[in-house]
Amino acid sequence: MADQEQNEVQTKQIAEAVKRFNGLHGSIFGDISSMLRTAKLAPIEDLRAHDPNFTEMVVILEEYKVIIVGLSTFLEQITEATIQRLDEYISLARDLAVAIESHCYDALGAAIAALDEKPYV
Repeated sequence: MADQEQNEVQTKQIAEAVKRFNGLHGSIFGDISSMLRTAKLAPIEDLRAHDPNFTEMVVILEEYKVIIVGLSTFLEQITEATIQRLDEYISLARDLAVAIESHCYDALGAAIAALDEKPYV
């Protein structure tokens, strides 16, 4: 009986971890989508004054990814392809942030175009 109870507890914990992963994963793509939408609409001066700034937002996204990588050791649902996709999207968000911080219109346009081509954002 104790083994069955332990298995049930473990199953519930795994289900909760998957739920939290899904929320975090969705949050990353939602945040990047919001960054892209804002970058498309606002003048670069307003983007530079955004609070939190885009660089700070990318740092937060990177912290989220670290959590997901940690979860990947426990959850088979988190594949290497998932982590690589997160790396790619966060890298594109970083390009957006760098373009804004450097006040470079050409780089901003390129970063927006690169993100615009991606699904999920």
